[in-house]
Amino acid sequence: MLRPLLGDDFFGKLAGFSAGSASIVLAIALYDLATRRRIHAAWAAAAAFYAVAELLSIWAIISPWWPPMARALLGV
Repeated sequence: MLRPLLGDDFFGKLAGFSAGSASIVLAIALYDLATRRRIHAAWAAAAAFYAVAELLSIWAIISPWWPPMARALLGV
């Protein structure tokens, strides 16, 4: 439904796949800033790990080598 609006490129897939979970991570960071005036170190590390994992997964999804590898892994 949103694919025509977002596109099928890297940034379109990034927005489509991770917007909801990234919003939750951002909300938690804002809550920490509002209540503790700093972001907890564990949340900062987790957010960085999450961002890298999201970027790598979207890159893999749009890479031409991924569909054959996924089929081979699934045995299809």
